[in-house]
Amino acid sequence: MDGQTEVLQNAHLLSTPNGNLWDPAKPGTLKPCISEIARGLAGIKRYIGIGPSVAAHSIVGARMMENADPIQQMLFLMHDSQETYVSDIPAPIKHALRFGDWAFAEYESILHRKILIDLVGIDPDHYPEEMAEVKRMDEYLVRLERPDLFEVRDDDLADYTRLLPRWPAHEFLEFFGILKEAIYSSDLLQRNRAVCRDVA
Repeated sequence: MDGQTEVLQNAHLLSTPNGNLWDPAKPGTLKPCISEIARGLAGIKRYIGIGPSVAAHSIVGARMMENADPIQQMLFLMHDSQETYVSDIPAPIKHALRFGDWAFAEYESILHRKILIDLVGIDPDHYPEEMAEVKRMDEYLVRLERPDLFEVRDDDLADYTRLLPRWPAHEFLEFFGILKEAIYSSDLLQRNRAVCRDVA
């Protein structure tokens, strides 16, 4: 098979940050890898390239939840993990898009759930209250990340700046390991023992 033929045959596939190929039309075939998620999110800038990296955003929010249990922190750390594989798309555009039979936001949710089940053993659908808190923190961080658009207290901005990681990919991976160990060394997963439905 010559190179051109191989490219044409694989044109429907996406390459992950580690160079693995997967078929986005079959989200259940994705084999997520935490190292490529850390590296991928560290390379994606929020707000169409002018904000912090998605990895930095995720780390700061999880750090701000230091008084919460590790599952809550993990849910925030990984809440944008699917963007490793589909990138960060501005919300007004995302909500107008479709991919195959799915609204794009729904498709992202399928990937997000697949990643958390595979890598952590957590089904976010079992944690509606915690996911609501993730959304609240996400909205709060928008204000801190865009002080050019919102009025922000100097103390809040200073706290945010202090929590920004110097090495986002490394610190994301390290934080993931710490939280996963904390989750599995406790009884926190007892609420999550219901069998996770297979991701299509």
